[in-house]
Amino acid sequence: MHATTPVNVKQLKSELMNHPDKHFVDYLCNGLQYGFDTMVKYDNIKTMECRNNLSARSQKDTVSDLINKELCNGFVYGPFEKLPFDDYRVSPLGVAEDGKIPPPRSTCREAATQLPECLRSNVVLNETVKQLWTHAVANTTRSLYNIGFSHFVRFLLLNGITYNSHDLPLISEDVLIYFIAHCFKVLKLKHTTIKIYLCGIRHAYLKSGYHNPLETPHGEFLPRLTLILKSVKRIQGSQTRTRLPITFPILQEICLRMRKGVFGKREALTRQFFLVKLKNILELCGYDPNLYNGHSFRSGAATSAGKAHVEDHMIKVLGRWKSDSYCRYIKISPTSIKICSTKFN
Repeated sequence: MHATTPVNVKQLKSELMNHPDKHFVDYLCNGLQYGFDTMVKYDNIKTMECRNNLSARSQKDTVSDLINKELCNGFVYGPFEKLPFDDYRVSPLGVAEDGKIPPPRSTCREAATQLPECLRSNVVLNETVKQLWTHAVANTTRSLYNIGFSHFVRFLLLNGITYNSHDLPLISEDVLIYFIAHCFKVLKLKHTTIKIYLCGIRHAYLKSGYHNPLETPHGEFLPRLTLILKSVKRIQGSQTRTRLPITFPILQEICLRMRKGVFGKREALTRQFFLVKLKNILELCGYDPNLYNGHSFRSGAATSAGKAHVEDHMIKVLGRWKSDSYCRYIKISPTSIKICSTKFN
């Protein structure tokens, strides 16, 4: 007998192939596929009638309609030749009468619930909103956000938290803290990658009309979450890689080496192909290729411009910088610093 579950058990088992706890994986997958043992094995269980069962008896037609809807949606298994369980206790049926259902207290989807029907049914504006959401972040950023959110969804499913793409679960600060622990310990991710994944969660919730899960109702960043992130960063330590600029003299050497022929057969100039060939040429020129990357050209241009005494505002314009971040790209040699210090003496 197979249990009914929306989870693709085969896919889940494949995803957990490298999980360290094989016993847990077997227990989880077998439970989803064949059902979990509820440990209810008592004999002579006394039958008691609950109060909400009275409303179900008094409104038989309503109960019948609800059951028929469940059957139409395919939530059924059977018929059985014999009873599938010897002794089993289930929650009693109950019907909530009109006007007695308390309003939801969550304000996570206030904006969505207050949207008038005429706007929800406006096809043109709906498509425009979708287009605007698509361009809210860059394609590469959106790709990273999607990867982070998919990891978060797997984390929720593995820990028994129901996920529905049309109705995202309400998540607490503790759930996010444990997700960070999962990323740190299980996925072996860096602090910067974990922050991007959290931004992906925030983006998904905001897009669905929910409150920002990374902030308190007062708009402040979750305090305990902040401390946990700082802890991850402190444990991993500062691991900034040295990246040197490709200045004009180095660029001249690269051009001279390229004229001697280094590419061989013609291939499409992809980013990966370009970086591989760049490192090969730098190594042929006598430079350590590990200290350079594609961004070294941008840094080198700013450094060369600064060395040529180009005014700061012109460097900013030529590099298309909108802020003063270009200052970080101008690398000052130790010799220049030494000469400057001697002038003070």
